[in-house]
Amino acid sequence: MFGHGQITGYPYSYSRKLPEVDIMERIQKLFELLAGISAAEDARLARARAIFSAPGPDLAALQTPACWRRKQRIGHH
Repeated sequence: MFGHGQITGYPYSYSRKLPEVDIMERIQKLFELLAGISAAEDARLARARAIFSAPGPDLAALQTPACWRRKQRIGHH
């Protein structure tokens, strides 16, 4: 039963999903529906967090007026 670091024997060698696991997955899906959370909603929220939690552009340079930030064109060769 316990050989070469692998666990064998029932329920570890059982290839089909156990009924208990199927029931727990169904309960989890029902809970998500009741709570208003679905896999698509969760993925959408994760994507929104990734987009909006990223640091924005550095706006410190915009504190200086644009006319002072431009290079001089007149009188310059």
